[in-house]
Amino acid sequence: MTDSQIRIAIAGSGGRMGRQLIQAVQQAQGVWYWGQRWSARVLAWLAPMPANWLALVHWGVTVSDNLEKVVSDFDILIDFTRPEGTLAHLAFCVAHGKAMVIAHHRF
Repeated sequence: MTDSQIRIAIAGSGGRMGRQLIQAVQQAQGVWYWGQRWSARVLAWLAPMPANWLALVHWGVTVSDNLEKVVSDFDILIDFTRPEGTLAHLAFCVAHGKAMVIAHHRF
C-alpha cells in the first residue's frame, strides 16, 4: 500500500475556528481513511497577516496572502471566511480545478 498526501489550504485560518481547523488537519496525519494511509500538509492562506502568525509558523504552517502564488501547493481549500471571500475563493477554485469545502453557515 502506498501513502497518499492531501494538500490542504485553509482560508480564514487566523481566526479561532481557522486555528482549530489547522490543528485538526495536523492531527489527522497518518490516519487510515478508506483503506489508504493519508498524510496532510497544511497551507494557511491569511489576509491580512494576524498577530498570531508566529504560532502558525511554529505549527509548521506555510503562510501566504495570495492564492495565485500557492495554487500548485494545495489540492483542497477549506474556507472559513466571510461570504464575500468565500465566493471569490469558490470562483478561484473552479477556475483552477481545485476542490473546496465551505466550513461556515453565513449564507
